Amino acid sequence: MSKVVLFLIAFLACSYFANSQNKIVKKSKRLNQPNTDSYWIDGESTLLKEFPLDNSANRYGVRIDIATQKIIFYKYINGKRVQIGKDSITLHNVGSVMLEDLNGDGVKEVLVCTSPNMNGNQWILAYVYNKQIDRIQLAGNFCTNYTVNVKVKTIEVYYTGSWYMDVYKEIYKWYGCRLVPEKKVVLSIIDQEKSPDSLFILYYKNPTPGNGKLKLVSKEVYNEKNPAQLGMWDAFFDSEVTNKRNHK
Repeated sequence: MSKVVLFLIAFLACSYFANSQNKIVKKSKRLNQPNTDSYWIDGESTLLKEFPLDNSANRYGVRIDIATQKIIFYKYINGKRVQIGKDSITLHNVGSVMLEDLNGDGVKEVLVCTSPNMNGNQWILAYVYNKQIDRIQLAGNFCTNYTVNVKVKTIEVYYTGSWYMDVYKEIYKWYGCRLVPEKKVVLSIIDQEKSPDSLFILYYKNPTPGNGKLKLVSKEVYNEKNPAQLGMWDAFFDSEVTNKRNHK
């Protein structure tokens, strides 16, 4: 048997073994990265263990099971994992978990994020630690690109996608452990085939701040020479106090 044939056999055997090992590891991949706030999800089930949410000695963990679309939160007590929350993931194509303080209270939220789509957008489920009941629970959801406004406890979202998609700006506000939509402005194509350059401008507002959902307040044909409409769009975020962190 020639040396070339022996080399090919050895190479294929090594490749098969490596791939087999990768498949086994991916099924229960464990990440312990205390110095980073971003974790990539790789495999059917991923456990992120012993990470801090604040400056205390407390450590937490989260398991994401892609197959069952379940997420479980843990707190480490005397070296053992104790469940402090669970939820069904409503997102498809979950790709990462991030830890970030979104409300300025010094405790990081757990953000479950989809993989970026072709326009770079991600959809996010934000989970908050509720100190009063020692639980991690769903606070709300939003998408990139977003800006955290710490002083007024809001998250500002500016969504742009493909040319035929609506473009919108939206503000969410923290009410305790809940992230509630406050207002939204949308630019929407009137007719993609007949008049792709003509737009509606739609304005939504929450009639009961802290509760409920957004309701349509106005819908007009957009004219950029109309100062009221132009201000509604361009200055949508300007009324908010500026102490912001951008995520784009």
